Amino acid sequence: MEDREEKLARRHEMIRTCPWCALSLTRTLAVPGEGDRSLRTLQGVTDITSEVADGRLRWQPPEGRWLVLAFARTVFRGTFFGHYLDLLNPKAVAAFIQATHRQYEKYLGRYFGKTIKGIFTDEPSALYSNRRDSIHWTPALPAAFEREAGYPFIQALPALFLDFGEETLKVRCDFMRTVTRLYVDGFYRPIYRWCARRGIFFMGHLNGEDRL
Repeated sequence: MEDREEKLARRHEMIRTCPWCALSLTRTLAVPGEGDRSLRTLQGVTDITSEVADGRLRWQPPEGRWLVLAFARTVFRGTFFGHYLDLLNPKAVAAFIQATHRQYEKYLGRYFGKTIKGIFTDEPSALYSNRRDSIHWTPALPAAFEREAGYPFIQALPALFLDFGEETLKVRCDFMRTVTRLYVDGFYRPIYRWCARRGIFFMGHLNGEDRL
């Protein structure tokens, strides 16, 4: 029978060597307060990422009770289509347009606005994961959030996963406001403008719109 340490070591090795599920540590945060949501606070959230080395946390907490949260990033692999594009990243979307729309124009551009009235996008999504422990992500998101919300991203991150009472709703609305702006600027606006300049419609339907 494997003991707990052996199981953890085996799981870590599986994740480390799996090309589709490799995790990259993004942040490790310490949240002051008890486990009960009414006693947790976002004001004293401390970034202790630098205290992680070789997969181990070597942080010495101050007095009191602390909740330690580790956040990791992984590449999403869909059930039907493999890896999915980062629609919040303008550079990724520009490469997508080059690989798809520009090729349509190269071979079929003479039909644009005539036989071909528009280009249809099927179920784009800024978050194609149904896991409750996942959120929208792109490398530029933390800085964009801080510019638009006016407070540190590390103070928001815990409340995107856990309930912090009255603070929770504001944090999640601020986060989704930033995500929506990145989504529009990164994906919809560039493709809309590309189609409009060529006299065709940008058409489609969103993933999950049937549940709106």
